[in-house]
Amino acid sequence: MTPSRTSPVMTSIEMMLIVEQQFAMDVLNTVVKGFGVGRLVKTRTVEEALAAMNISPVDIVLVDCTGAPGGNEGVVRRLRHELPAPRNAIPIVILAAHAGEALIRSCVSAGASFVISKPYNAETLLTRITWLSQDPRAFITEGPFIGPDRRVRNTGLPAGFSEGRRASDLPADIGEAGANLDQYSIDAMLRPQKVILQ
Repeated sequence: MTPSRTSPVMTSIEMMLIVEQQFAMDVLNTVVKGFGVGRLVKTRTVEEALAAMNISPVDIVLVDCTGAPGGNEGVVRRLRHELPAPRNAIPIVILAAHAGEALIRSCVSAGASFVISKPYNAETLLTRITWLSQDPRAFITEGPFIGPDRRVRNTGLPAGFSEGRRASDLPADIGEAGANLDQYSIDAMLRPQKVILQ
């Protein structure tokens, strides 16, 4: 696949893939190479990723590691907490086979920038990467939470926060796992909303 006329020039982008299964790595590798990514670092574990990032940082990380300790959320949490600033502020996209609301909220609480449901297509992935390049959200490093600001009206507080900055913030409690959401519903959960601060 070659980038379309409307896709961004990605030759200057340095990307890391953290994918534990070889088949999934091969598929994702093929997709992102089609975008014309400048440098691609492929790792299988969070330990390999941390070592590589300490040598040479990247611009964005794609994670597909459900079998890792703590799953995808555990990988994100370790990247956010173990990398030094500003390297820990890179966008992190999770590729999730089971994209239920509870899982998405858990990934958000871990500091993920975006969640994409599998199976994904190249256009969806490219659109989300483009969106992240223009992400208007502030990066928060407060208490146990490190990641893009999630304290918006429709998503509630990151895990570990007992008080919000607005009376209308939702609680951080996560309910039982439900049905998988489609990509449109996931995007609606993660899209920043314009709010009026009181």
